[in-house]
Amino acid sequence: MKRICRRWGSTILLSIVGACFPVNHIASAQSPNLAEFSNPLPAVANGAPPHSTAQSKTILLAQAPAAKPAAPVGPASFKDVVRGEAAKAWLTKEPAPKRKYVIAIALPNMPDPSWQAIWYGAQAQGQKLGLNMRIADAGGYNKLDVQVSQLENFIQLKVDGIIIGAVQGDGVAPILRRAADAGIKIVDAFIYESSGRTSSRVINNQREIGAAEATYLGRALGGKGNVVMLFGPAGNATLIERGLGFKEALSKLHPQMKILAERYSDINRPEGLRQMEDLLQAFPGQIQGVYSPSAFLADGAADAVAAKRAGKILIATAGTNVGVIDRLKKGEIHMVADQQNVMQGRMAVNVMVTALNGDPVPELITPPIREITTENLGSTDWSVSLPPAGWKP
Repeated sequence: MKRICRRWGSTILLSIVGACFPVNHIASAQSPNLAEFSNPLPAVANGAPPHSTAQSKTILLAQAPAAKPAAPVGPASFKDVVRGEAAKAWLTKEPAPKRKYVIAIALPNMPDPSWQAIWYGAQAQGQKLGLNMRIADAGGYNKLDVQVSQLENFIQLKVDGIIIGAVQGDGVAPILRRAADAGIKIVDAFIYESSGRTSSRVINNQREIGAAEATYLGRALGGKGNVVMLFGPAGNATLIERGLGFKEALSKLHPQMKILAERYSDINRPEGLRQMEDLLQAFPGQIQGVYSPSAFLADGAADAVAAKRAGKILIATAGTNVGVIDRLKKGEIHMVADQQNVMQGRMAVNVMVTALNGDPVPELITPPIREITTENLGSTDWSVSLPPAGWKP
């Protein structure tokens, strides 16, 4: 069943079994039905309830398996790579579309403010270039079947291009190959997938993100102490690569520091809370630092530290949002590796239009990482990282 919710330009959102989205919460797209939508995404406060509560998995360091994702997950996998500050040229390189392209964006977990910022950037750039934009949210990293269904729908709709934030890089590969066979251009955003049919990718160097967190914690702790790792989903090649970057940098730069445990789970605030509570119980008084790949997990970890009155435990994370900035100010989260998500969303659209126009694009564009702490919080330009003040998704 299709149901018209509200109109807003040419933006279209997937509905949840034909129903409209509530005003104050982003719902998972559980069916291929479409709902026309007016404003950008419904507002979701930092720490909104998750769509899934996948069971998490604790792995002590001695038992941790070697993580070898099948998908290409770093600059070394590609020949044509634009890195760091040079990548910013794709922010201002605004190609004129040869026609009004229909571009679909399939994202994994829209309650996460990081993905909201990417969507805002993509949506704003799509509007600027006069494109017809569509979006689908899988509702969590364990919702592979939902994302596959959404991609099936985009193929049936004969969209021109798909910007994909994959739930699972290997899991979405077959359906993306079908999309490519149908003449649809593919651009990866934020997360790698392994279809082998991707025109380009706009993704930070994941190991640099993990290394930035390790560098901060090592420096702040004087090169000594124990840390725990909240890895995120075990099947997510991009986040695994991020965690490996943390481990490599910590071992190289601060060999006296020890990783007590690693934890795998879906990404949401309650999972971060539950994991950190368990770790605090397993290692009472022994944890000095926390690695998190996502602000959602870091929020939950900070909640646990405060609830347990565990003392000073430094938390480093990735992905800036308003809630993280507030917790940085309060000293509840201590460092964020800022991926400049609005910029990535804008760049992904520019890259997609360039590819659809038939012009060459790099295999991989890796925007730079910024370390944000209380020391530079007040002097940071947030326009490339956060939607503008007053923007209501």
